[in-house]
Amino acid sequence: MFNLRKFKWYILILILMAGLVGIVLPSSALAQEELFVSALAEGTTFIATSTGTYRFMITGGASEVCPPEAAPDHPEWWGWKTEVLIYKNRPIDWSGGPWTPEHPNPANWDFTVGDSNLQPTYEEAEQIGKGMFVDIHLQENEYVILVVNDSKGYFWDNSGGVYFSISIVSLCDFSTEPDIKIQRCFGGIGTQCEGNAPGTPFTKDEDTCLVYGWMSVGSILHDRCCYETNNAGYWCPGPMQGDPNLCADEWAEAKFNTWCTRIGAPRQWQYTFGPYPSGNTGDDTSQDLRAPVGARVNPEYQYLCPSGSGRCKDAKGRPLWDICGFYCECQ
Repeated sequence: MFNLRKFKWYILILILMAGLVGIVLPSSALAQEELFVSALAEGTTFIATSTGTYRFMITGGASEVCPPEAAPDHPEWWGWKTEVLIYKNRPIDWSGGPWTPEHPNPANWDFTVGDSNLQPTYEEAEQIGKGMFVDIHLQENEYVILVVNDSKGYFWDNSGGVYFSISIVSLCDFSTEPDIKIQRCFGGIGTQCEGNAPGTPFTKDEDTCLVYGWMSVGSILHDRCCYETNNAGYWCPGPMQGDPNLCADEWAEAKFNTWCTRIGAPRQWQYTFGPYPSGNTGDDTSQDLRAPVGARVNPEYQYLCPSGSGRCKDAKGRPLWDICGFYCECQ
């Protein structure tokens, strides 16, 4: 027969022993938190208790935002998914969806995690979503709001939700911020420090917080143009996005530089960015970025050489040329 009194004394002894000898948990366990984003809630808030890069990883769950009985004539809306939208340091922007302004959906979110495709069952959606994550840098007391994508005022008939584990994963901050004024790996090829351009990998050193990546004349010009136009130029906010009348020439040069390098006519060079310790505010965008000595550049842009000019002819006075055309060698 179970003896409740003896059980309570047993637990008390364990607690006292723990206090005497100490219980040491792994640092990852101490840093990790759990969060449930209910499909019934019009936003779930997480507040950072310290500065760092937080990893929001899906550990389970799935959401149904349109049960069959709510829209019997639209089976294409039925199903389960794990997509969660995230807003950083601001309220949810309720201005999206086809039923705005009467019944708006979230819009213009800062981050997203999970899979947006509908699956026929909770189990299938959960399996797809498990392990998906997004890294977000937060200062102490900064916050994010997580929400499933549904119309405001109509969350009451939803089901399920998504479970997250949250942990600080780095003492460095290499993240791409939605704020155009915070730039990391400025002048580098691709989107900030992401290394997402073909053939130009970026390596992040978690010990030094440095980033080893690539730069070209075109990437310098395009990054500066995007910054000066408040991210309105061509390919500034994302692939094929932005005003085609702004930053288009700079983008063409950046693309040309990368293509030339891939076919054996180098037009880019390795570059070390950072360091980016936790809490950094990005690069000094006013810095005078230039091509290094020996770099091949389009003669039109030799003013970006260290001396302001380059060697454009060989010893016999012939223009320097390779498979990508004429070039100058920076001096």
